[in-house]
Amino acid sequence: MKVIAAVAREANQPFSLEELEMQSPGADEVIVAIKGVGLCHTDITSKDFPLPPSLPAVLGHEGAGIVEEVGSNVSHLKAGDRVVISFASCGGCHNCHDDLPGYCDNFLMLNQTGQRIDGSTGLRHGDERISSHFFGQSSFASHALTDARNCIKIDDPELPIHLLGPLACGIQTGAGTVIKALDAKAGGSLLVLGGGTVGLSSVMAGAMIGLTNITVVEPMASRRELAISLGASQCIDPINQDLSACLKEVYTSGVDYIVDSTARSEIIETAIIHLALRGKMALLGFPPDPERVIALPIFQLMAKGQSVIGAIEGDVNPHEFIPYMLNLYKQGKFPFTKLITLYHLSEINQAVKDQHEGVCVKPVMVLGSEHE
Repeated sequence: MKVIAAVAREANQPFSLEELEMQSPGADEVIVAIKGVGLCHTDITSKDFPLPPSLPAVLGHEGAGIVEEVGSNVSHLKAGDRVVISFASCGGCHNCHDDLPGYCDNFLMLNQTGQRIDGSTGLRHGDERISSHFFGQSSFASHALTDARNCIKIDDPELPIHLLGPLACGIQTGAGTVIKALDAKAGGSLLVLGGGTVGLSSVMAGAMIGLTNITVVEPMASRRELAISLGASQCIDPINQDLSACLKEVYTSGVDYIVDSTARSEIIETAIIHLALRGKMALLGFPPDPERVIALPIFQLMAKGQSVIGAIEGDVNPHEFIPYMLNLYKQGKFPFTKLITLYHLSEINQAVKDQHEGVCVKPVMVLGSEHE
């Protein structure tokens, strides 16, 4: 079938809107008509740095829409079902069995290589091979060819399907890290480094579960204002304020939980000094240089029983956590739509520019009447 997609052809160059040929779904796959897809920093990193998938590629991994066609082995989904598409996992390894699909033995192969596990791709431009199946979906397009396992069915027809895609990655990463990876307890304090989608989702989750003294470190004034509206107690501008002095003043006995989405060594190393007894820090940001390191205060961590962990996708199972977030949203406890600014898919390059410049937090590219 013919589809329209935003194709990444060259690093550090704009996406181009093109007509491509999409294969029919395999036995365990479905085709989803995309209604909305979030733009994530990982999409830009995967385009502009020498990482898989190989270019040209269709990226996008926060898709949501309507199932159009199902493969012969798919029984739990049918045409017309509304779905959010999350990351891919095999379902058969020990971590998948332990409800930790973000650590699937086949995670890199299924999500980063731009092809199916058998090496095939689902998209072509004439005779040209186009990398597909990015995070199992490649949803910067009118349609996504994805494994049925990636799809979370949304039964409530009142939920705005075109806004739900970011729940599949950025929002579940921030919220899941606070609730699941850090196992944060009500009454504890929270420091969030970075006020993008991941950081602000951590703020919303922290406020929802009853964390106190929530601080966001963010250089953009508009994002600091948004953080306060979402439940932050105060914000710090790391450019115009002394971060360490501010943290010492705010957290006289240390901070219980830290979430970092910046991947900036100097920020992480400054913040970690202010962890409380048995405090926990989660590292979520991917640095441009995969060899980047941080210096850890060994004696402090050992003597105070502190933990520094990495977390992928918040350590959650999307099939459980996305419905959980949606239930909170319906109760008015998780207002994630405040992060979203709508664009049409044809405006993807403007969305990239606006996100980079802080004009918006979470661009969502929509297709159809939702943009009108």
